[in-house]
This record gives sequence, structure tokens and C-alpha cells, in this order.
Amino acid sequence: MKHVVNMVSENEWLKEYKDRADMNSFIKACKCDGAEVIRGGDDNTGIYCSENVVGVHLYFYPSWLDFWNMNIDGLKKHFGSREIWENYYRATNREEFLKPYQDDMDYAEAMGAEYAVFHINDVSNEEVLTYEWEHANREVIVAAAEIINELTRGRNYHFKLLLENLFTPGMTLLNPNETELMLNLVNYENKGIVMDTGHLMCAPQNITEEEQGIDFVLQTVKNHGELAKYIKALHLKSYQKNLIDIQTKEVWFEAKVGCKVSTYAMFTQLCFYVAQALKEGEEIPPFLCVIDSVKAAIMETQTVYSLLNDKSVKIKWGKSASDVTQEALEVVSQY
Repeated sequence: MKHVVNMVSENEWLKEYKDRADMNSFIKACKCDGAEVIRGGDDNTGIYCSENVVGVHLYFYPSWLDFWNMNIDGLKKHFGSREIWENYYRATNREEFLKPYQDDMDYAEAMGAEYAVFHINDVSNEEVLTYEWEHANREVIVAAAEIINELTRGRNYHFKLLLENLFTPGMTLLNPNETELMLNLVNYENKGIVMDTGHLMCAPQNITEEEQGIDFVLQTVKNHGELAKYIKALHLKSYQKNLIDIQTKEVWFEAKVGCKVSTYAMFTQLCFYVAQALKEGEEIPPFLCVIDSVKAAIMETQTVYSLLNDKSVKIKWGKSASDVTQEALEVVSQY
């Protein structure tokens, strides 16, 4: 078994690494055997090579099915005009659309990567907020297989192509029949699945405890029976779902269903947790984000530090974040 760390191939992103030896030292410090690289732009650093690249995460668009099928109504709905969607996809037709995918596969082959990862999903910005899906899993699976077959036809690639599950329309791993369909439709023989445990635990939308998530992942593998042999890799993520709706090192989210709670009220609830964390000396992320079915906002946490650290300001928060007082709302809203 090999352990890898996800990294980006792009000049600006790689500035913090002096050279290839520095990158190799970082990988070693992570107790990993190499990197899973995703290309994010030009890279002339020479830092990555066959010695430190184990896998390549292929290019992807979150939302692509409407363009692939030339569903003009869907494209107009989400982009407004042809000029905008052609600029977004940097393509006017299927051949141009496939080029960055092909370039990434060629890059993986040139690097001698052991595997390459392909996302099997489609989701628009609107769907992320509403969870009201516009496409069925089967639609996405069939189209994704069509793309993969086009990209690999006549190519003598040596890497294993790993299909990644997500929690939006596509291959979710919730239905073994859909997983089998995905595998059967892909003609590339050297294929498998990379199970993303974070994506998987988000799929049922009702997991709130770590043990519950672990049990769900294990049961999903059991449910797949013989198909489980295709799981060749795991994507592991640091993720917590506690009193704060979603909590990572980078951002805390307050999320609501519907749209009845104001942005100010949701930020006040997050500030309740920040105030507690400051008091306890706990780690606090640089950003706070609130989101519901129709709106979203993000704020730098340092914006409210001056308020929360001001000993002269006594805020009556209430008993819990979900029960913050009107006074707290009015004070925090000024920031």
C-alpha cells in the first residue's frame, strides 16, 4: 500500500518549494510515498517527476453535462449567454472540450503515474445550494463513460484509471447497480474505483457522528459484494460535523434549509462558537461562511476579533448558538 498527499502543479502555487529535493522532503515529512498531482496551470519548475508523482487527478468541471449534450436551454439557464459558457469551458464543441482532459492523461503517462483519477459527477452552482438535482445518476454515468471511451480510444496508456464517487448526480456508490453500470460502460480495461470517504459520507445527508460515518463506509463496501474488488484507492479527508454545521481547518459553515434565517443571524450563531473558541484557546479558521437554499456569504474571521476581544463589550449571547439573543444579533450585525 502507498500513501500519497494531494498537490498542485502550478508555478505560483509551487513558490514555497525551493526545488525537487524540497518537495521530496515535504512528501517524506507527510510520511507519504509520493504525490497525487492536479494540474492548475503552467508549471516550469521541474519539481515533479516520475520519482515523486504516484497519481494524477484529471481535469474536471463540476457542471459539464449540458455542454456535452449541447442542451442549450440548460446552458442558458446557468450561464445566460453562449459567450459566457464558451469562455467558461474554453470550447465551442466536444473536440475542444476534451483537449484539457487529453492533455492531463498524456501528462499522467509522461510522468509514469500509477493511476489517474476521473470524477463521475455533474452539479451546477444552483444545485449545490438547493440539492434539487437536474440530472439523474444514470444520465451522468452514461455521458461520463462516453467521454472516457473517447479519451482512451486508440491510446496506449499504462496507468490505472480510477473512477471517483461524489455525492451529487453521477456515481455515488449508494447503488451497486449504478456502480456496475459505470464499470461496464467504460471500455478501458485497466480501471478501478477510488472511494472518496468524505464524498461518500456526504451522500446520504444524515450522517452526524464519526462512528456512524465509519459504519456507513464499511457497509457500502459490503453492499458492493464482488464489485468491491475494483476499489483500488481511498481519498481520505479531514472533516467534522459537530455543533457547527461543517467544520474544517479553513472555514466554519452555518447551513440552513430554506431561506427564513437572515445572513446576519447565521453569522451571529457562528460568532457564538468563535467567542467560545477564543475563551478556550481553541483553533479558529480564517473564514466563516453561511449558506442556505438561496443565499450564501463568506467573511474573514478577523473581522469580528476586535468585537469579541473587546473586554468592555458585554454580549448576552443566550444559552446556545441556536438561541442567540436579539441583543447579540444587533451587536454582531454591525461588523
